[in-house]
Amino acid sequence: MRRRPSAAAISQAVYLISPLYQPGSLNLHLHGRPGADVSLGWSLRILGQVLAGLQAAALSDIIHLDIKPQNIVLDGPATIKIIDWGVSQLHQAGKSVSTALPGGTKWFASPEQLGVTDAAPSSLSDLYGVGALAYWLLTGLAPLRRETDAGTDPLQVHHLMRAGTRPEPVDRYNPLVPECLSRLIDQWLSYTPADRIPPTMAASAALSWACTALSRQTCDLS
Repeated sequence: MRRRPSAAAISQAVYLISPLYQPGSLNLHLHGRPGADVSLGWSLRILGQVLAGLQAAALSDIIHLDIKPQNIVLDGPATIKIIDWGVSQLHQAGKSVSTALPGGTKWFASPEQLGVTDAAPSSLSDLYGVGALAYWLLTGLAPLRRETDAGTDPLQVHHLMRAGTRPEPVDRYNPLVPECLSRLIDQWLSYTPADRIPPTMAASAALSWACTALSRQTCDLS
């Protein structure tokens, strides 16, 4: 006969209480439907909130490093939360003071996180993640997903990046996307971190600039 746990044992148990977000992650909410079936205006509003959240974190010297559809959850029809900060890093004076190695998820991680370049992860890495998220939202697949084989070898993306293979522009797969927005997303997906922002701009200003640039796109569609 199984014994019931004692009151002392229960008092020592560790609980993790997480909020329930509805309708849930972008990956779950848009399963099978990202791309041309998703409103361009809605996608831009979601991306704007992601950038604003990352910018707020960057003001506290934190970079997320794992932006992907599973880590962006909808709290209502059009309000998002960024979750899973497990591989995030604390940066001070432009350098990481975290002991954890750079993380990330294949298809959405920046080249510097995958070891393709010698550059250290920074806010520019999160900007790449937002670019990859935008690509997924507007085309239905993550960057370089079409350029890889059907297999799941994580080195495929690494090799393609090293070879300089670029994902096709967003507007090729989604004719509703203006060319200027497609170019902006392509810039965020640059393999050289400094190329993701205008020349001479400091990396610390990357997310703020991206928010403004995306806002212009949203206004142009209104």
